[in-house]
Amino acid sequence: MEDLRGGTKATAADAVAYLPCPLFVDLAGRPVCVVGGGRVAERKVRMLLGYGARITVVSPKATDFLRQAAAEGRLAWKGRPYLAGDAAGAALVVCAADEAAVNAAARDEALRNNQLVNIADGALGGNVAVPSVARRGRLQVAVSTSGAAPGLAREVRRELEDHLPPYLAEYVDFVGALRTMVRERVPGPAENRLPLYEAVAKSDLSQCAAEGRLPGLEEAYERIVLPKLKEMSS
Repeated sequence: MEDLRGGTKATAADAVAYLPCPLFVDLAGRPVCVVGGGRVAERKVRMLLGYGARITVVSPKATDFLRQAAAEGRLAWKGRPYLAGDAAGAALVVCAADEAAVNAAARDEALRNNQLVNIADGALGGNVAVPSVARRGRLQVAVSTSGAAPGLAREVRRELEDHLPPYLAEYVDFVGALRTMVRERVPGPAENRLPLYEAVAKSDLSQCAAEGRLPGLEEAYERIVLPKLKEMSS
């Protein structure tokens, strides 16, 4: 079978040995080409719109949702078959056409151009597996089976969602703002700030968020960060 890296042939053991590296990619404002206009393509487009991607759909046909999104200017739609060069410059190419030959042509061209490629039906041959994601604001927990069992990934994601309380969204935003404050106020190498970040992580801020009583940023800085700074300088 084809290697996950887009190579020639590999055994099943090789495919496991070279599992995709989990990465979070910033697609906001970046061009993404979706090849196909059916229900599978629509599902991918809905997800990508949520991450701010600049989407171009290439397909003779399109679902009502895709047509409406194009009419509203939320994406571009080329209402014709995929042609060589359609995905040039795209940060990500999603192969979601109903015809396997069309997906293969788009995939092969993208791989030759060293682009990121996702095969929407989970077949091997691309170099990106889109995970099932549980979100609480900026907190994201991604689950992937590398395309082998998408249904299982969704099931595990649903179970994880039950263990991610809603207050985590506010907590993550607060800690992010506090870390920014530390970076701005504590100069020098990054390693100088690591003990401060650790103090924030070990503090009671998570419990405060759970109880709806997060302090102000300045109060948190004075109560958690300053004592650690004094300890480090003594």
